[in-house]
Amino acid sequence: MTGDPTVPACLRLMMEDKNADIVIALFPPMMTSLMSAPGMSGYPGPEQIRELEMAYQRHVANMIQMVKQYQKPLILLRLFFDQPGTSPGLTAAISGERIPEYSSSRRVAKVLSRMVWYRRYLESHSKLSEGRAESDNFP
Repeated sequence: MTGDPTVPACLRLMMEDKNADIVIALFPPMMTSLMSAPGMSGYPGPEQIRELEMAYQRHVANMIQMVKQYQKPLILLRLFFDQPGTSPGLTAAISGERIPEYSSSRRVAKVLSRMVWYRRYLESHSKLSEGRAESDNFP
């Protein structure tokens, strides 16, 4: 059971898309495909939990590699609070790569709106300072 290869392929396509400035991904996206795989009915046993943990680790490594390769911001929206693989090592790997992770879509929306506001603020101050520099050149 290796998980659904569709999710990493879609994530790669979104990262490659020149029209997308940022990617918001549900995390971990492969959870439902793994849980619905043959042998995963009912509660998962220790072997299935280990497989979920390994798939989770592969997915995190893949996301980190894509962020580095494409230099595009990625925001993670955590699907579950209590997930297999939420060990401190994986959480540190995500935060160490500066990939923000949120548990609420409202929080993601608020963060993005603040980012847009800040970008506009910086641009307006940049234009003001350029205007001052130009006016300094006139006698």
